[in-house]
Amino acid sequence: MSEYYKTPIDPEFKIPLDLSFQQIQSLDKVAVQKLKPNVHRLGESPPMLVGRYDTRSLWLSHNKISLVYGLDSLVHRTILDPDLIGWIDLSFNNIKNVDKNMFTNFPNLKILYLHKNQIEEYLSVFVLRRVNSLRTLSLYGNPIEKIREYRAVVSTMIPQLVTLDSVFILPSEKQETNALNAEIRSYLLPKYEKLEAATFKRTAVSVESE
Repeated sequence: MSEYYKTPIDPEFKIPLDLSFQQIQSLDKVAVQKLKPNVHRLGESPPMLVGRYDTRSLWLSHNKISLVYGLDSLVHRTILDPDLIGWIDLSFNNIKNVDKNMFTNFPNLKILYLHKNQIEEYLSVFVLRRVNSLRTLSLYGNPIEKIREYRAVVSTMIPQLVTLDSVFILPSEKQETNALNAEIRSYLLPKYEKLEAATFKRTAVSVESE
């Protein structure tokens, strides 16, 4: 039985816009007008106002998505108030990397499901530390889960997390993560800064060529 049937929907997130099982491959090219919200799991879909859905939750699980590029565009085309999005579900897709700026576009994002994808690099997780509102993250079923001290490392990289893979992060785990902090920062921060510099350079070149 799906976990969605077992978990009551918090009124804070309203009725989710469920676009699961739609065979979506590219988020930036999806034809929104052709999508029909899945109502089988919840029995209803969110109301529409001025052509957009009045919800704070977007479910995109069980598709064929490999890149999260275009997510912000999709949200702005479908959700009434994009800044209020609090729950995004991208589980059961083919995602390998997380764009460093993608989820920072949602200032109220509290829940992010990325389980059952193909994420294997810690750098893809490290970028989520910039999502200050993030409290719940799921990553189980990704190759990264098999890395030694997985929970401790992820908890260190994203210190604002309260729950990882449906399990509360215990104070004892936070103590373990403190011991790992220096090692992780010395390993990942140079890579992250290099990524930031490369992105800035590409953006500058793009602007100059326009």
